[in-house]
Amino acid sequence: MAAQTADISPQDALKSMISIMTKIHKTAHPLILRHNSSQEADQFVNERRLILRQLNGRAWDWDNLDVGAPRCVVGNGVNTSDRFADCGVGLGISLMKLRAATEVVQGMELVCQRAEVLMGLVEGLKDAYTVVMRFAEDVGGWDVEHAMSMLEGSADARRMAVKELMDVMDTWNTLGQWLDYLMVVREAVVSEREEMVDKKEGMELDAAKNPIKAGSGQLN
Repeated sequence: MAAQTADISPQDALKSMISIMTKIHKTAHPLILRHNSSQEADQFVNERRLILRQLNGRAWDWDNLDVGAPRCVVGNGVNTSDRFADCGVGLGISLMKLRAATEVVQGMELVCQRAEVLMGLVEGLKDAYTVVMRFAEDVGGWDVEHAMSMLEGSADARRMAVKELMDVMDTWNTLGQWLDYLMVVREAVVSEREEMVDKKEGMELDAAKNPIKAGSGQLN
């Protein structure tokens, strides 16, 4: 699969991830609404996204930019990328556990199907993320001081430096928002699994109390 992604640009990879994340949002939303904890987390994420939209890089004072600001953005971008990968792995494991739990509980076929769809979508993030990760690694070795000097150069050099800084900022914001949302989805998945485990334990307790009914279905 690596050979298939070798020629994909970071921009195309991000577009692919946007499409997949949109599908994840649509599939996971009913699950999120089932639990208070994930509802509250989702509300917080939405509020944070609105704030970030207002405080994006376009509001930066490029003529008086402290070198520490872009250096911080670069470091946070790489850190966010690493956390995104870890969260994706954790969500995949949680979804597998949820599917296993729902398979033994009657009436939970829809939840089981939704878990399977989400598993496929999370898996689909990997190829695109691999490309984005290469971009993040490139950013990690980026010469911040050189970009800062370009801001003081010619008009063309300044435009190039601003574009590079904006690309880094936009990527960090995008990955951060997706990371937040994947954590919301995982919160919903974990809550759903806990509910399924409780139902399973209840069924096992009923079966222990009524072995004839559980074994033969003869008692009503």
